[in-house]
Amino acid sequence: MNSAAKKPLYPADRFLSSTQAVSEEQLLIAAIRLDVFSFLQERTSAEVLAEKRNWHIRNTELFLNALTAAGYIIKEDGLFANLPDTEYYLNKQSEMYIGDYILFWHEIKKFDSIEERVEKGPTFSRFSDKNGADSYDFYQMAKVAKTEMYTGRVQAFIGAVQSLFSWDSAINALDIGGGSGILSVELARSFPNSHSLIIDQPQVIKLAEEVIKEYEVKEQVDVMGGNFITDDFGGGYDLVIASAIFDFAGDLDTMSEKIYDSVKTGGFMYVDTHMVSDDFTAPKNCIIGWLPSHLDGLDILKCDSEITGAIEKAGFIKYLDGKEQDFPGYVYKK
Repeated sequence: MNSAAKKPLYPADRFLSSTQAVSEEQLLIAAIRLDVFSFLQERTSAEVLAEKRNWHIRNTELFLNALTAAGYIIKEDGLFANLPDTEYYLNKQSEMYIGDYILFWHEIKKFDSIEERVEKGPTFSRFSDKNGADSYDFYQMAKVAKTEMYTGRVQAFIGAVQSLFSWDSAINALDIGGGSGILSVELARSFPNSHSLIIDQPQVIKLAEEVIKEYEVKEQVDVMGGNFITDDFGGGYDLVIASAIFDFAGDLDTMSEKIYDSVKTGGFMYVDTHMVSDDFTAPKNCIIGWLPSHLDGLDILKCDSEITGAIEKAGFIKYLDGKEQDFPGYVYKK
């Protein structure tokens, strides 16, 4: 029997606070959908915002108070304004706006009917391609990730490549599953004598073409619409970019050998993985984030050691380890 004289064995905070985390996520998602932050660049009252947006005045203020409590905005003298990082990432007028990225992944990671799927298995199959080629809207995924990649991934990639080549090196690169093409674009901007070929699904390549035109690097970056598992993507590359593609690459040994054959002797492969542990319990954001799709029947997530093992089996030698450097991946050398 419980007693006031008996202390609990363990703190309960992490369990009791989980519902608070859910509430805060819902609050942020609602604010992005309502585009609240685009109207709080300057100090604004709830009444003025409600009038601009044709919202209910009292509920607008309650909502803004909650956003203040959650640490997204500040309230002073009855006026609300974005905090600096909120202004930077969640005002649609900012070049670093990532609201669309957050909304996209919020939908992907929804836990609908999780209890039923645990009890009975997948209620339907959304996936016909065993390698996951039809598992997501890859065009939209690449589109919303275009800006998010500048929150650290692009800088890490360029930093790694700068440790391999001088700025005037004539780099012949292949970008496998390149998505929006941002990595190849920034390679072109940082290395004026580089040339890249991006290969991805035809519908995704359309986005890459738009980005290449936007950044005015079409003399340095080409595209190829196709299936990098089955299609020939050539050889003689100084650098192969394999960013988060091995989960979708089919047989790891076959893909690793294919990439190995495409790289010049002395050339490099830049690869990042989801760093999944051998027992598939870490990292937390990956294991939990992929769970909804896996409960629906998708089964493609591969552990880090399985991927790196196949790469090394193909003949690559680990040259740089991201855990010891300032980038989230590895560089292998042939």
